[in-house]
Amino acid sequence: MNNGLLDVPVIRLDPVTVTKQNMDKIIIDSGFHTREEVYRTDIVKKQG
Repeated sequence: MNNGLLDVPVIRLDPVTVTKQNMDKIIIDSGFHTREEVYRTDIVKKQG
């Protein structure tokens, strides 16, 4: 993609809607985040 000054490397991705129903499949199973990163309970414990 050219920004008017130079060619900029681009990776085009199709957007994906993430919901409670598909969170595990989209975020965890893909390796984007671990289950521990997504369902962090340590934050709730510190705030509560």
